[in-house]
Amino acid sequence: MVAWHYLYVFHRDGTEVVYREWNRTQPREESEWKSVFGFLFTMRMFTAAIDPSAEQTIPLGTPLPAGQGCGFHACSTDTYKMTVLETPTGVKVVLVTEPTPRDLRGVVWAIYRDAYVPSVHRQHGSKGALDAARMDATLETLRTTSSTVS
Repeated sequence: MVAWHYLYVFHRDGTEVVYREWNRTQPREESEWKSVFGFLFTMRMFTAAIDPSAEQTIPLGTPLPAGQGCGFHACSTDTYKMTVLETPTGVKVVLVTEPTPRDLRGVVWAIYRDAYVPSVHRQHGSKGALDAARMDATLETLRTTSSTVS
């Protein structure tokens, strides 16, 4: 089983919607979510700017509509791995785990599909309210079975 450290879900505007932590040894700094979102934004711009298959060069820093350009999926260090999913609607799911050579995009997709989407109650004119208990129960199931999710 892969050890999960923490999870973020962001709306397309950068608002932190979900934060959960498990095997985290240091307390989270108040502005950490801004750094994580900024990193994702920067990596998305960078990967689009150096994309060798792009028909035309996109200047670094040019905003891209959600779902366009090449994707940034993961990065790792000797102490953690960050796996990212950006949906066509601009929702970003970020899972930080122990470093592993395994591709965890299926796990992150399952978090979005099975935990986040069913837990958001759409209300007319709002971003929706989160059913935290439902999400937490699904996350716990996914966390303990993530070695079998693909």
